Amino acid sequence: MKKRIFMFYLLLIVIKTTIFSENILRIPKRNQVSVKTINTVEMNDQNVKIFNENDYPRIAKNKILINRINFFDKDENLLIYSDKMEINSIQHNNDSNVFLCLQYDDILRTEKKNSLYLFDFMKGQKVLIAVDVNAYLLSNDGKKVFYITNFNYKESSNINFSIFVDQKRKTQTINYKDYTDEICDSVIIQQENEDVVLYIYQDACVIVKLFINSNCDVINYALSDYDENTGYSFIINPDGSIEYLND
Repeated sequence: MKKRIFMFYLLLIVIKTTIFSENILRIPKRNQVSVKTINTVEMNDQNVKIFNENDYPRIAKNKILINRINFFDKDENLLIYSDKMEINSIQHNNDSNVFLCLQYDDILRTEKKNSLYLFDFMKGQKVLIAVDVNAYLLSNDGKKVFYITNFNYKESSNINFSIFVDQKRKTQTINYKDYTDEICDSVIIQQENEDVVLYIYQDACVIVKLFINSNCDVINYALSDYDENTGYSFIINPDGSIEYLND
């Protein structure tokens, strides 16, 4: 009986390790890293062979869209590169050795499947954080990833908010309708000191601000208001401070 129990737990460990290892790739370790991006390359004979048409769209008359991020060490040596990335929204920590970015299955149709990757050069790991990500944020120290998945305002008012730290994640489903009657279509994550906030938008205007703790629970909220005298929208935070919004 003891042998069976031991074998069962051993099998669980193997399965867990296998699943986890599939989401992690080894990359070079460095204390300082810089990035350079490449949007397109010329459509010549050599590049046509390198970048197949199924994965790399041909645009304009003689351009191939690749959206590549090159990662360099402090001596400008190329460490790794990654294609089909969201090159206009690359996040990094204060030390510039941890990076967070989306990779698309189809870089012309970004509404389709995407994958959120953490490039942690301190640990030497490229980690798949999540898929179908709507918004994401890397903490200033690079130790935490905050992200939202599967938010489709046309189908539901639920927002799946997660915190990823030390290879573990916490997730909470938040229904923004618990705080406002408005229909909201987008979310932005921001960090305020040690806290995390979600700005919930309707047509590019903030409707409500949610304050989140480390367990992904909403601990407070504030609705936006409009000042007719100044013509600005604002929020009164729980501490009484007034926050003017750039709507």
